[in-house]
Amino acid sequence: MSKKSKPPKSEDEENRTPSYKTFRIKTYNFPKVYKVSEWSNGAELLKIHEALKKSGKTVSNAYNPDSILHTNPKAAVNKYKTKASSHKINIDHVVPKKQVYHMLKDHPLSAFLSQEDKRTICNMESNLCVTDEHTNKSKRDLTNSEYVKKHDELSESQKAAMLDREKSSKHDIQEEVTVTAVKNITKNASAQILADAIVDCGQEAIKQVNAVRHGKGAKQAFKDWAKSAKQSTKSSIANVSLRTIADVGVEMIFKTVPRLFK
Repeated sequence: MSKKSKPPKSEDEENRTPSYKTFRIKTYNFPKVYKVSEWSNGAELLKIHEALKKSGKTVSNAYNPDSILHTNPKAAVNKYKTKASSHKINIDHVVPKKQVYHMLKDHPLSAFLSQEDKRTICNMESNLCVTDEHTNKSKRDLTNSEYVKKHDELSESQKAAMLDREKSSKHDIQEEVTVTAVKNITKNASAQILADAIVDCGQEAIKQVNAVRHGKGAKQAFKDWAKSAKQSTKSSIANVSLRTIADVGVEMIFKTVPRLFK
C-alpha cells in the first residue's frame, strides 16, 4: 500500500518567516569544588602590595581607624618589634575567595559568567582592602562577621569598620555579577540578532529574485525585500529581548541599566 503524498506547500507557506526563533544564551558550568587557584589573582595583589611598599609611606588600616600601617616592613619591625605584624600592610579580600565561591554557586546569574568573570569579580577593587598582616592571616576564610564574633578583644570602632566593609563589598559583588551577566547576555543577543537578520534577508532576497524571473518588476521587488528585511530585524530584536528579560529578570535589568551606560 503506497503512502499518501503530502500536498505541496503554497507559496505563502514556503516563504513564511517563523514567528518565533529559539534563542540560546551561552552559559558556563560552575566548578563543582572550590580551588583557590581559580579564584585568586596573585599577580594583581602583588602589584598593589609592591606599589604600596615603594611609596615608603604610612597608610591607614581599613579595619582599624586608630591604627597606622607601614608600607616598609623593616620600618614596622624597627618601631614595633614583636608587634610588627599588627603594623605591616597586607591586602585582604573583604569577602574571602571561598565565601565568594559559595555566594555565586547558587546565584541565578552565575551561569552567564565565565570563570575569568568570576575571578575578576572576586578580586574587584571594592573587595580588596589594606589591613594589617596579623588580621589578614588570622582571618583566613572567615567572613568579617564571623571574625568579629570570634575576637572579643576588638574595639567597637574595629568591629564597626569590618562590618561596614563587609556589607559594602557584598553589595558591590552582587551588583557586579548582574552587570557582567547582562553584558554577556547582551553580547550573545547582538550576535543572534545579526545572524537571524542575515538568514532572513538572504531568504527574502532569493524569493524576490525568483519573482523577478517570473515577471515582477525589479524596483518593486527591491522595495518588498527592504520592507521584509526591516520587519525581520525588528522581529529578531523583539524575540531576543523578550527571552533575555525572562532569563535575567526585569527587576535586575532595571537596577543595572545605569551601570551599563558608564
